[in-house]
Amino acid sequence: MKVVISVLFLLYSVSFHSFARDVIPCNGCAESEMQSKLKRYAQTKNDGRHLISVMDFTGANYQAYQVDVSRSGGPRDPGPRMLSATVTVTKVTDAIERSAESSARTVRSAMTGLRESLNGSIRLPNDSPYASASTALKDSAGFNSYIYHVINNDLSSFESALLQLNTALEQLAGNLQISVNSPVMSAASSLGANVYTSITFADGSSLEVQIQTARHLQKGLIIKTTATKNAQTADGERIPTSKYNIKGFRFNRNTVNMGAIIEYLRSLNVPVTGGGSCRVSGYCYLEGCIVTGQCS
Repeated sequence: MKVVISVLFLLYSVSFHSFARDVIPCNGCAESEMQSKLKRYAQTKNDGRHLISVMDFTGANYQAYQVDVSRSGGPRDPGPRMLSATVTVTKVTDAIERSAESSARTVRSAMTGLRESLNGSIRLPNDSPYASASTALKDSAGFNSYIYHVINNDLSSFESALLQLNTALEQLAGNLQISVNSPVMSAASSLGANVYTSITFADGSSLEVQIQTARHLQKGLIIKTTATKNAQTADGERIPTSKYNIKGFRFNRNTVNMGAIIEYLRSLNVPVTGGGSCRVSGYCYLEGCIVTGQCS
């Protein structure tokens, strides 16, 4: 009889830890913050005992809790859960704690590697369909698609960094016993806010691009790009973004593709005159731009 009871208890314990695992993220949280978030989350659970884990992915800190949820007045009526449960939280030891924290540190290291690979500037090849930052500004939707493809498919440094990060994320998800596509894992794979890189074009002009991570069901983690309007010529002259801020803008054939910049300015409904077939430089005043030419 004792043997049967022991076996039943063992089976219950295994199922409790292996199949009822529930993980919530709390990046950068102290223990008090973890428990506060845990208690709020527990209000969404049915009455009874639950094993809920809290994971600080950035700090590689894992903690499991036994959570008892009870509501007075008998069974809860159907409909939205109300914040009326009594929640008792007890810290417990979980067999996966060490492996989860170790995997989280590996993810953190791989994420650092990805950030480092994003530092500096990405130089586009001379045969790129986008020869100038002004071309990209004129066709922002097309450029976003183009640079997304370049970063995710054509740059070996990014591919290597992404592969390492995806491998680390899969290992972490396995240790946490959740799907790598779980919303919880997005907290482990976020680059954070305000991550930018500079795209340099064949004419030396450049455009700032915001970098974020996104999850692809087949490819895993990928880089998502959003082109900003922060562009400049090769000598650091800010390229205007509307006809209302063109005054004082100077450009020349050594710092920007003349044909591309003139076409872009005209797309802003800016009058551009002069230059002929030998366009050397240009200057913009309040009402338009003048291009000077010098044919030998």
